[in-house]
Amino acid sequence: MAMKDKEFLMNDKIKKMIKKTKIGDHITVRTIKGLDMDAKSFVVGCVRRGEVIGKTPKFVILRYQSGITESFLWADLILNKEAKGELLGYK
Repeated sequence: MAMKDKEFLMNDKIKKMIKKTKIGDHITVRTIKGLDMDAKSFVVGCVRRGEVIGKTPKFVILRYQSGITESFLWADLILNKEAKGELLGYK
């Protein structure tokens, strides 16, 4: 598959996800908290569930129950969905 075809497919998936996602929806994400340089491995973070408080063409902004806000690329959410077979906890 040509690179342009892959880009088109990813853009199409992102557009569908942006349209499907509404303000107030809850999305579960897994955060990566850091990198252990000695062990050369990622320290896996925790699974967090956040409420969608904002959307842009490139990012979704989540607010956790603690009040902390964090942004994620739509493409990262799509890749997570494909890696897991579905987006963790997406409703």
